[in-house]
Amino acid sequence: MVKKVWEMTKEEVERDVLAHINNEIAFRDTFRKKLKEWENKGKTNMKKYKQLKEKVDYINQIIENYKKKYKGYLYQKKGDWRYFVNHRGIVEQALKEGKPVPDKVLKDYPDLLKKYGKKVKITQRTNKTEKRRNISTIMAKVRQGKKLTKSEREYMSKFMKQVKRKQREALSKKYAKLTKKDLEALFAKRSKRSRSIDKKKRAKKVITKPEEYFLWVRAPRHYDIKGIDTPKK
Repeated sequence: MVKKVWEMTKEEVERDVLAHINNEIAFRDTFRKKLKEWENKGKTNMKKYKQLKEKVDYINQIIENYKKKYKGYLYQKKGDWRYFVNHRGIVEQALKEGKPVPDKVLKDYPDLLKKYGKKVKITQRTNKTEKRRNISTIMAKVRQGKKLTKSEREYMSKFMKQVKRKQREALSKKYAKLTKKDLEALFAKRSKRSRSIDKKKRAKKVITKPEEYFLWVRAPRHYDIKGIDTPKK
């Protein structure tokens, strides 16, 4: 179930919505620039070009999914590539419509609390929260070629680790549902040469747990699944 923007705090919107979509756009545009350079040099037949183009298409799909998921909430300013959310306006509209806006969301807007008579104890934000960097702002600096501060680099590194962890968890959950028949079908899609080599050589890592199937799906040359592509001997 998709969480409505008015059910999320301002910090959650920036971290879980805007940071993700703007980060993907920044990476996509960086890759597009590289593709354009290769196209100008006539290097469109390179394997790296095709792989990068597939990656750009994949990122485009992710961006479209975000736009669809939060349709009606996202907007762009003229001359700016980033997406924004009028969080305060959305929360106020939800209050006008009598929707059950969570107390944690209203803590960001004391004036709305007073205006709509919802009594919630206001707590001061911690220094850690106040100093939290907006990843989309950091990515904007990267695009402009500006030097990041030490705290910005550290925050971005931490953010990327969290993104990768969530991606791994999502992939693990997705591919853990594969049956033996599904795995055999995926193995059959590989080239005859790849299948032959795989059947003769045992990988260093042999997967036995369903939650690790995604590793094999992403890099079948580096992993084996017991009973699928492990050598018979």
